[in-house]
Amino acid sequence: MTGISAAAAVARSEVSIKEREPLVSAFARTCLTRAMSEAGASDDAVSIGRSRRLEGRLWAAKDLFDTAGIETSAGSKVLEGRIPDTDAVAVDRMSRAGAILIGKARTHEFAFGVTTPETNNPIDLDRVVGGSSGGSAAVVAAGYCDLSLGTDTLGSVRIPAACCGVVGLRPTHGLVPVTGVVTMAWSFDAVGPICRTVADVADVLSVISDRAEDYARDLAKDVAGVRIGVPTNYFFDNVDPEVENAVRDSLSALEEAGAVLVPVHIPLLEYAVAVAFAVNLPESLDAHREWYPAKADMYSDEVRSYLEVGALRPARQYIRAQRIRAAIARSWIEATRHVDVVTAPTLPCVAPLSTDTVVALPQGDVPVVPALLGLNVPASIIGLPAMSVPCQRSGDQMPVGLQIIGRHYGESAVLHVGSAVERLVASPRLPLDCRLS
Repeated sequence: MTGISAAAAVARSEVSIKEREPLVSAFARTCLTRAMSEAGASDDAVSIGRSRRLEGRLWAAKDLFDTAGIETSAGSKVLEGRIPDTDAVAVDRMSRAGAILIGKARTHEFAFGVTTPETNNPIDLDRVVGGSSGGSAAVVAAGYCDLSLGTDTLGSVRIPAACCGVVGLRPTHGLVPVTGVVTMAWSFDAVGPICRTVADVADVLSVISDRAEDYARDLAKDVAGVRIGVPTNYFFDNVDPEVENAVRDSLSALEEAGAVLVPVHIPLLEYAVAVAFAVNLPESLDAHREWYPAKADMYSDEVRSYLEVGALRPARQYIRAQRIRAAIARSWIEATRHVDVVTAPTLPCVAPLSTDTVVALPQGDVPVVPALLGLNVPASIIGLPAMSVPCQRSGDQMPVGLQIIGRHYGESAVLHVGSAVERLVASPRLPLDCRLS
């Protein structure tokens, strides 16, 4: 939301929230009174020429981020009523850059899921919003704000971004501090922006990153000569034809603009999901040692079952999975050494219906969780930057996400290609579901 005063933006957002939140349910809680006070101060700063990079921009934080004086419960009864004294590092950096927090976005409990059950997809209320950062994508897709922060462990930024037709970036592991963010799995967790545009993602990353870098600097450059890896295995093996067509049409548009498409075969990816769960679940159990099993009865059955499985994993399995993980990383780096980025579908399908338990794919039905996770896990276990950008064609009912995966600390290249997709494919900014208008 730009071109108007911060106070006017907050007021407009408040109207939208009152009209749409009963249907979307993207927020765990809002802080609009505080936001209006901050908006006044922001407008005063602008009037005397003291504007900062995100001055007056409205944003929402996933309910895993500590926010001083505002409840952070991670979507769970276990932490209900918990009010931190200090902000998470990323929250503090957003505030120092002039951004105005309007609320805490819903998350699948403790980030343990890909659907965020309490939140509905603003594009189609009968479909899942994705997860676990589902609320962070929904607040943007519903038009409450243009910026949000989520976390991505095994795909939790990219999955909801693809489901909702917005842009979501998982940065290189460790690029953005996770201090003050409720942990899921320490060797996977990454803080990332979910925004309306690639330019917004670049601005937010420039603010929250540990590197003093302007990630927006290359967005307007053409893609002539950029080498784009197109996997010949795994990523396109079992994808809905409409999704594959949208992705390949986007790749053709990039090629017509001068990019060079390079086929790449990346061995060992078939082990990625198994490795991810073998590492993630024990790490999650350790992260919950303060509350589990002491408060086991306060967890949902779903999350408690994950923690119980984590407790049953022997140490030798965790160690072996880490060794295979390292082998997958070496394999990826070797296979992609001659390309700037790798492209693939973010999801093998559009957002499933909320009632679906399986996704119908060419090779048969696949349960929703592995279907939505599968194509996101490789970047997560290697710690690579990966972004989902909308690539659906005009007139398509539901958004399709194109995933752009870079080298370690190669965010600029990822954002550059994503910005080109926005220009060349001209994906429509999908309207809200007619029931929200």
